Amino acid sequence: MKIEIVKTEKELPTPKYAHHGDAGMDLYSAIEHTLQPGERKLIPAGFKLAIPYGFEAQVRPRSGLALKHGI
Repeated sequence: MKIEIVKTEKELPTPKYAHHGDAGMDLYSAIEHTLQPGERKLIPAGFKLAIPYGFEAQVRPRSGLALKHGI
């Protein structure tokens, strides 16, 4: 399946898989911000996706960050 990606922040890398077989793509924040414990914040990623009806995209923390810091 191909999903259209439109970059809104041209200087940020386009989301991509780091390694063959990865389940998720790496993406980057368009701003620099450190979340405090329990804080929620909308963080722009610098792109838009054209997701087909019936599908979804999820943003998840890296597994190491989630394990070490409870993110």
